[in-house]
Amino acid sequence: MEEAVYQQNFQNEPIQIEYRTALGSLRTTHWHKELEIIYLLNGTMGVVIEGQRYKLVQGDALVIDSNLIHEVQARQSMMQIIIHVDRDFIDSKLSGQGKYLIHCSREELVDEQLGAYLEILDCLKQLPPLYVQQPTGYRIESESIALDVIYRLIRDFSIPLHDDDAPSLTQRQMRTKEILQYVDAHYKEPLSLEDIAGEFSLSREYFSRLFRQSVGITFTEHLNRVRLTHIYHDLIATDQPIMRLIEEHGFTNYKLFSRMFREIYGSTPRNVRKHRQ
Repeated sequence: MEEAVYQQNFQNEPIQIEYRTALGSLRTTHWHKELEIIYLLNGTMGVVIEGQRYKLVQGDALVIDSNLIHEVQARQSMMQIIIHVDRDFIDSKLSGQGKYLIHCSREELVDEQLGAYLEILDCLKQLPPLYVQQPTGYRIESESIALDVIYRLIRDFSIPLHDDDAPSLTQRQMRTKEILQYVDAHYKEPLSLEDIAGEFSLSREYFSRLFRQSVGITFTEHLNRVRLTHIYHDLIATDQPIMRLIEEHGFTNYKLFSRMFREIYGSTPRNVRKHRQ
């Protein structure tokens, strides 16, 4: 079964609430200007943020701030709520209060944050019944819950940034983003580590270290995951032969493809196509 996404709100609004369900899912390394809140209703999920790994289990919430490089993967069936909030919208309500980073993870809670984290979970638990029942005005109430969560995150989980904190962070991010964009544009080609390191005038060793520190996996693994997501999409959306899709999207090792596909999506390509919606 293909990943199902139910988006509650209209495009271009500052708050977007999505309900997702899938047998297996992979959102390869990416970034966006919106702050993202993940609330896992069931299943397990792995998230890598700026090279740091997190594991979510049923009932967990995790916050990914604006422009942080991250990857999200669920290897089994799961249901989740994803809230995206425009960072400019948040900042407009905090005029003159300086720069800050919002970070909230169950794995890194300190004792004094536990009560605030549980309060946020209590807020998020209100969303699924609203979506199922859809009473009059449920969108307004859902957005008010999201705003309440944002308020609590700013109050209890914001980290002030000094002016000299941002440049070094931005410099590494921009270089990594350039590399990720290059991979997205050239993933069908037989890209070697030496090829892409040379493209950015970096040594093989420095490139490998930079990539793993920023993304959390090796360059080769990321490249193959990008190829997998494109194959998965075409597997669902087209009737092209599976072997043609594999070759078209740059995979040359069928055994590696088959193993990675099963690990990530929890099924074989043929079963995924058979049960597509």
